[in-house]
Amino acid sequence: MTEKTEQQTRFGLTGFEPTPKGEHVPLFGNLPELVSISRAADALGVCEKTVRREISEGRLGCIHIGRSVRITRNQLEAYVASAQLRS
Repeated sequence: MTEKTEQQTRFGLTGFEPTPKGEHVPLFGNLPELVSISRAADALGVCEKTVRREISEGRLGCIHIGRSVRITRNQLEAYVASAQLRS
């Protein structure tokens, strides 16, 4: 077993192939187009309260469908991009 294969196995990364150079992979490509606050929190690795606060402070966009709040993949990607610029 090569060192790279051994590392992949040890870290549970088997079955993954590297992305071809220059190809863009969407950060949240595995998410549906619209997600709940709970699902957005999971994707961002934060709690729901943080997502709600970011929405109320205008840093994370959302849409209202009736009484439900949903966040699009594009809004999540824009939020992460702006957070990287702030830090």
